[in-house]
Parts: sequence; structure tokens; C-alpha cells
Amino acid sequence: MDSPTIEHDLLQWPGELGDEFVQIHLWEAFRFAGILHSRALVDQDQDPSTSSTPKVKTEVLRMRAFASIQAIISTGTFNFQLALAKAILYPLFIAGILAENAQEQRLTRIAFQHLMQSCQDKTEQIILDIITKVWKDGRGGNEAAKLMMATEAASELNVEIHLY
Repeated sequence: MDSPTIEHDLLQWPGELGDEFVQIHLWEAFRFAGILHSRALVDQDQDPSTSSTPKVKTEVLRMRAFASIQAIISTGTFNFQLALAKAILYPLFIAGILAENAQEQRLTRIAFQHLMQSCQDKTEQIILDIITKVWKDGRGGNEAAKLMMATEAASELNVEIHLY
């Protein structure tokens, strides 16, 4: 995720055909979450004067990730496809820890409620607790600080979370 070309590569990815439309939404959620994650890892400055190519605003990437997550939730897929429900954990976690407003936080909670209804393990609740802690303690912090807080919260709980 810390490749210097990852953002460009993900933005230029033309996509694939899927068996179901919901797969397209999942791929888009992953794509935008990957860019957000990459930016958080390198703590990129969004000042357009520092780059020869204009960057998509983080807010736009975050909203596109949330739009894809919302589309997946709206299909009702969580009710009958456990594999898809588990697959959404990575983009939901990344977008969730970076949520900046009540609407994004509400969608994060709703998605986790759907996940917790579909899955019987406690992983989703632990992840939501970590995200909620980042919201509480990370207000005003940058993306890198929020990602570090989430990592530290998982370490404090002595858990290793696999986000597929």
C-alpha cells in the first residue's frame, strides 16, 4: 500500500465484469479504501502545489467509498451472502476510521449492525469499538494519526484483526 504509484494505479483501474452488480460496488469500495489507506500510510499532504498531477480530494474518495458501502447495504446482500458481508470489512474499517461527520459515522454503524446480524462471531463488534474509539480520541487528527490510533487500540485489546 505504500507504493509510490498505488494511488495512480487504483484510480486508473478500468474495472472488471462481475456476476452481480454488487461486486462492482465492492470493488469500488476496495479501490477507494485502498487509496485512503495508502494516503494514511504515507501521510500525504494534499497541497496541489506539491505534485505535478492534481490529486482527488480525500473527502471525495471517502464519500465514494461510503457511497459504494451504502449501495452494498441497500441491496440486502448481507442477509444471504456471508462471504460478501465479511469482504466489506476492509473498506468499511478504512472509511470508518476516517469518517468525518455524523452521516459517515451513522452509515458505518448501520453497516456494522448488518454485519453483526449476519455473522455470529464478535470480530465486528471489536472492530466497531476500535472505530468508535478513533472517532472519540482522534477528532481533528490527520489520517495517519487515526490509522495509528486504530492500530494501537487493537494492540491494547491484544487482538489481530484480519480484514480480508
